Amino acid sequence: MPANATNGSCAQEEGPLSVLFFVHSANLGGAERCFLELLTYLRRDPGIACTVIAPSDGPLVSALQELGAQIIFEPALHRWAGKPNSPIGKKLVTGAHAFLRLLPTLREIDPDVIYTETSVIPWGAAAAALLDKPHMWSVTEFGELDHGLSFLGGHDAAIEQIKDGASFILTISEAVRKTLFPDLSPDRARTIYRHAAKPTAEAPATDFFRRPQAQHLAVFGTISEGKGQLDAVKAVLALTQRGRDVELVLAGYPGRHYVAEIEDFISQHELVDHVRIVDFIHDPYPAMLAADALLVCSRNEAFGRVVVDGMKLGRPVIYTASGGIPEMMRDGVTGLSYMPGNVEELADRIEELANDPARAAQIGAAAKRHADAMFVCNGNQILSVLRDLACAEPGTRRVSIPKNVVTAIVQGHAQLEGENADAKAEIRDQQDSLKGLRNQLKQTSASETDLRTRLEDITTSRSYALSLGVARIAKKLRSLFSW
Repeated sequence: MPANATNGSCAQEEGPLSVLFFVHSANLGGAERCFLELLTYLRRDPGIACTVIAPSDGPLVSALQELGAQIIFEPALHRWAGKPNSPIGKKLVTGAHAFLRLLPTLREIDPDVIYTETSVIPWGAAAAALLDKPHMWSVTEFGELDHGLSFLGGHDAAIEQIKDGASFILTISEAVRKTLFPDLSPDRARTIYRHAAKPTAEAPATDFFRRPQAQHLAVFGTISEGKGQLDAVKAVLALTQRGRDVELVLAGYPGRHYVAEIEDFISQHELVDHVRIVDFIHDPYPAMLAADALLVCSRNEAFGRVVVDGMKLGRPVIYTASGGIPEMMRDGVTGLSYMPGNVEELADRIEELANDPARAAQIGAAAKRHADAMFVCNGNQILSVLRDLACAEPGTRRVSIPKNVVTAIVQGHAQLEGENADAKAEIRDQQDSLKGLRNQLKQTSASETDLRTRLEDITTSRSYALSLGVARIAKKLRSLFSW
């Protein structure tokens, strides 16, 4: 039993518990909102200590601090996944340096269990392995299929390292579990749907849309290729060509290159009056209420927090029939689906709602009932797993340090040795240079001494010669003037 899990009944829903969390982002996207709601639930119990390792400050961190969570910032704990051709390996070596510096602090914290939120950072598994602690790894994305991420050593190899590095894998949807971990039993990997708190909006925003008579559409989420916002813009073009008056707003953290592509399309097709891009909205719910329909155009969404929020607000949602979304929806009842990339089908679905407002309202009401029943507070389920892990017999939940982290540590050590060797060589060079300078100074000093002697000799001889000359002139003058 871990030292901090006391009271003799740590598997029960009571008693102190110390959890160390690793997060990859300080923003407030869908995954981060789910994480925040989990900690909100855990912090109801003052005996549950929560320490969060975060890469930076941000809205998520501010909210966690308000809950009383301890925050440790370490920006160098880089991800082991990124866009193709990004320098993942180099960054992971830097992360390994930072991790080893942080490790003594983690030993002092001495958590009962470690929890990693997302598959894109390996440091929770590394800490669990070196501290001999159980590790819950929360996998909230497909990785390649949804975000187009490349993992160091390949996606399949990373999944195997996640399996070895986790005592228990928590998946955000059955689609993720069946795709990534089909071979693991329920005691190793299980889906627990995240609790999505009821949105607090009381009235729709009055200034979010600018065309009062148009059909109002919105997409919320990071503006990136995987989220497919360009589908929505192309659907607007198709609808305007059909004579429809529509207005679309895209709201979210901007992906620079994808936003530029969307803006070019808007400009080329003269859609400036119909499509607008705005930045991330901290409280999106009034804006969601102002929309006639919410669009989720993701290529392969692992969960779709926006879908749940939209349903809980009673908004009809048009979504892609892919990823984890279909398992939480009933097509034609709680929302309308379309195939990813099929712009004409998306435009048809939008037009269906515009042609039948009563049906749109019916779908929104059914969605709200469905979401309120399906997405209830489930923090107790996750807490139960955390307590079970904390109470496991020592060694039964032991995990392996990810191979990529081991490689990064070895490479970092070799790099340090190389840097030390270079530093030693530089010091030797500097010492040789100093020695040479000293010899030059000695030679210069000897030369100066010799020069002084010669100058003194010359001065003395010139003075003597001058005195003789003066004496001769004086004698000559005396003889001339008979002194």
